[in-house]
Amino acid sequence: MSRKMITAAPGVRYYEHEERKHGIRKDRYFFIRFQVDGKRREEGLGWSSEGWTVEKAVQCLMKFKNAAKTGDGPRSFRELRERERQAAAKKAQKGTVEELFQGYVENLRQRERKSVGEVERSLLTGKNNAANALGRTKPAMDVRTSDVKLFLRSLYLDRSKSMAHHMRLYLSAAFNFGIGNEHDYTRAHSEVSFGLSVNPVAAIPADHHVIKPGNRNLSSQEIKSAWNGIAERHCDSATVQALQLLIAIGEPRVNEVLQASKVEFDLEAGTWTLPGGRSKNRRQHKLPLSERALSLVKERFDQVDGPYLFPKKGTPKSPMPCSSLNRAVRRMCEDIAMERFTPRDLRRTCRTRLADAGVPGYLLNIYFNHGQQGVGEIHYDRSDHLKEKNEVMQKWSSLLDSWLGDTDSPSGRKIIPFPVAGHG
Repeated sequence: MSRKMITAAPGVRYYEHEERKHGIRKDRYFFIRFQVDGKRREEGLGWSSEGWTVEKAVQCLMKFKNAAKTGDGPRSFRELRERERQAAAKKAQKGTVEELFQGYVENLRQRERKSVGEVERSLLTGKNNAANALGRTKPAMDVRTSDVKLFLRSLYLDRSKSMAHHMRLYLSAAFNFGIGNEHDYTRAHSEVSFGLSVNPVAAIPADHHVIKPGNRNLSSQEIKSAWNGIAERHCDSATVQALQLLIAIGEPRVNEVLQASKVEFDLEAGTWTLPGGRSKNRRQHKLPLSERALSLVKERFDQVDGPYLFPKKGTPKSPMPCSSLNRAVRRMCEDIAMERFTPRDLRRTCRTRLADAGVPGYLLNIYFNHGQQGVGEIHYDRSDHLKEKNEVMQKWSSLLDSWLGDTDSPSGRKIIPFPVAGHG
């Protein structure tokens, strides 16, 4: 049975369904008629019930005619569908969320970032990892801000505010890595393309109220209690000496000590050189060691055969994790009824006590590897400043001798006054 075609506008026709209605009218199926490469063509668009109207059909027809004149865009509905098919196929080839996170983690590993383990657990392998939440096989370019917000909100409510805060940081960095993978001309591109142009995490504000600066710093009596208390708990020698070395030097971060390798120490010169790859600011840091610190290092050399000064128990080729020392310190505080502190508080304690003792801030910056940030220091100063560091080390050693009651130590017989600038 032939259909009755009705012309609705120049180049636009339709026929009506025999039974089905759309509103009060019979459902209409629209066609457009036009020329492509000199040949007349008629293509079906769709039903009124699918959203097609005369006006929409006319707009579609004009769009194809303009494309035929300018050569810009599809010239027919058939070409439009083919382009959409190709775009969908191309989109399907874009890197997935899992590939993005794997690439970012591998980049951190190549750059020897200390956070790589925590980032990998958060994004890929942990119980509440982001890859599962956002969709491992989903193209990374399809992740929306609303998807990330929903995931972070669930962590914020069900897990912890701190976890949500850190997850946001890791996600933002991962997507920035993906964008750089596409557009950074200095970076070697991988075979995987993510098609990212914007970071979906960028619009989500950080919760700065979660991370608060620490303020716990130990008194001289608490330092003595910690030094003696960890030894009296009958912990293994590595745990005892790790905490005592942190106290003896005062300056290093916890993971810098626990991950220290034996090749970083010069026992004859009495120095420890922290390589730039392990320091927070990526600058090499050479420190003189006091008699107390050097004695502890020598004990460790005699006790361990592997590469690390403080190897993981049962795994000598891996360093002791921070959690082991944190746990020992927590239990020690409970045993001796001491206000709780963590090993990382010792660095703050050292700087605070030295400042109280009159050590100038610029020398503390040198000793603590904060350094000076002027143009000269950044671009031209390559000194290791051992003389200045030695002055600060001697002062800290003198303070420890007085607090720990080590009167047999040469520096323990008196408190060394720190010279005031301009007075020799």
